[in-house]
Amino acid sequence: MKAVLTSVCTILAIIASVQAAGTNWAVLIAGSNTYMNYRHQSDICHAYQILHKNGIPDSNIIVMMYDDIANNSQNPYKGNIINKPNGPNVYPGVPKDYTGSTVTAKNFLAVLNGDEDTVRGQGTGRVLKSGPEDNVFVYFSDHGGPGLIAMPTGPYLYAKDLSATLQNMYKNKRYGKLVFYMEACESGSMFYNNLLPNNINIYATSASSPTESSYACYWDSSRQAYLGDLYSVSWMENSDIANFNSLTLESQYLITKNATNLSQVMEWGQLSLSSELVGAFQGAGRVKAAAVHRDFSVMRRRRQQMVEEFAERSKDAVDSRDIVLATLTRRLDLAKTEADRALIQAHIDLEVANRNHADKLMRMLVSQTIGVGSDEKLLAHRHDTIEHDCLQSMVETFESRCGRFNDYSLKYAYVLNNLCGAGVDPHNFAKVVQQLC
Repeated sequence: MKAVLTSVCTILAIIASVQAAGTNWAVLIAGSNTYMNYRHQSDICHAYQILHKNGIPDSNIIVMMYDDIANNSQNPYKGNIINKPNGPNVYPGVPKDYTGSTVTAKNFLAVLNGDEDTVRGQGTGRVLKSGPEDNVFVYFSDHGGPGLIAMPTGPYLYAKDLSATLQNMYKNKRYGKLVFYMEACESGSMFYNNLLPNNINIYATSASSPTESSYACYWDSSRQAYLGDLYSVSWMENSDIANFNSLTLESQYLITKNATNLSQVMEWGQLSLSSELVGAFQGAGRVKAAAVHRDFSVMRRRRQQMVEEFAERSKDAVDSRDIVLATLTRRLDLAKTEADRALIQAHIDLEVANRNHADKLMRMLVSQTIGVGSDEKLLAHRHDTIEHDCLQSMVETFESRCGRFNDYSLKYAYVLNNLCGAGVDPHNFAKVVQQLC
């Protein structure tokens, strides 16, 4: 009896701590567009459904996504977005605070800062209204590179700017505790080297280390798209079935890390916050005293379900850098007419040509900037740190002449950082870029 009372008291204490945490707020953002990137908006819609189901009101959830997937001409199921094979439609009810060209790095940072002036006249104009007692959950899903993450329109979001915004939020007491989940290639580079300090009440996890890709998963033949991202669906499918009375951020991190077997999921910031309940950030709707009693047969079925889903997720996972080629190749296998096959093959040939051009362009850029013989070293290795200001300048110079990086070529952003680390003169770099492009 004493043990039971102790357990009940423990649960009640947990509930009290969650309820005392203040109001829940969330910002969800997909940084891509086009049907080829179906999975990013699908991830965000699924995340919304989790938060909504667990009691966070729509008035406290801000969603930023291009919104060109649900009714896309390539989508055979109009108004329908799923995040797993045969999964539920996660699109209904999703707030559309910022869509299309309003999904920008500038607006995202303004939303976090509570800066209504910057977003006035754009979308709903909603920003975080959180205060010093509130918990904030931020989730981003898209492409990335060293020290940057992509947006569907406008400039990239650079790590230095995100870091400054998060520290400004702390300084201005815009949250009590904040959790940030980031899905992107090289997403760890947005937080490492103290970009996310360990003393400002922020805990973050990233889909990958600072130097590797993240992975798409769940190919759907009828939609001819990858439905989700390995890291993202791993944490969300855990949240879908988890006991929010006992699941901590650290537990979810470890579950996600084990399920994301193709990239290194990492944690950052104030790691002591990992002992907090997931429900304190994703909604406390399921944190109830009645859950003291656990049905172990249900728990066993859930564990078996997770094992089966893990196998399903991993079997067709693909490097996000290769998503276009992988998608086109699968579509070629599904083509029903000779005309369709010819059209898809033409797209494949163009994609291969573009990839080869990017490979060649980077080699030429390095050799003409540093000198012949140096390209192998600078292409094979990475500079230890990110030269943030120089990198941004190099990226902007490069893209102004050679065009915007795409899903594949964004992997070469590290080469520009290498050139920064090698002390390349920006004016000389600009001359070489002008000659090459």
